[in-house]
Amino acid sequence: MLDDELIKIRAYLKDYEQKYPQPVPAKQVVEEKHPHSVEQLAKLSISTLFCSELVNGIKIQQLEYNSQDLIAVIQECLAHSDSTLIRKQMPVAKNLLKRVRMAPVGIPNSHIALLHTRSPEITRCSFTMFDLDNEISLQSMDHDTIQVKRVLLMLAPDNLTAPEQRVMSTISSMIIMSSQNLDLFTNGSQKEIKEAIAALFLQDLKDRLLGNQ
Repeated sequence: MLDDELIKIRAYLKDYEQKYPQPVPAKQVVEEKHPHSVEQLAKLSISTLFCSELVNGIKIQQLEYNSQDLIAVIQECLAHSDSTLIRKQMPVAKNLLKRVRMAPVGIPNSHIALLHTRSPEITRCSFTMFDLDNEISLQSMDHDTIQVKRVLLMLAPDNLTAPEQRVMSTISSMIIMSSQNLDLFTNGSQKEIKEAIAALFLQDLKDRLLGNQ
């Protein structure tokens, strides 16, 4: 074939392709629009299960005739924790005391203290609150002195995944998000606090499902 004939054929084929484009197979369209759907669904399923188990485990316990010494209160809190949660209490207590010595644990403008630590002796994530019979004086994070009547204890294993860390951080951030939340965590019932945390988790999961985060 001559060169000019080849040029004409190529031009004709190009024009034909533009006028009558080949339809993209449905399977390819789905794959292009949702390239990681299976992976995302698995991650959301794991996060949902983790959040559900964490919320269901939230408890408020009463510490009767508690000491007014923080070290003793920490030991009492651990002693009243679920027996399946902590393998050995002493290493966990030492971690909490180390955290207390690093910086104040009282929440400013409240009557609550937040204690948290991670340890290989802890079997799963937990959030437990302890109401004190006897209030204790503690330094708050703004270096003021407050009277603490409820201790919030957050415990986690050493090998937390990134999504698990995100969930635990969400609770910490929620506590200080507003004066309303401070009041909730200071005076709220177990049911009220569970419902509020569950609602926050649900909103976060919905945002991730819709791709907003």
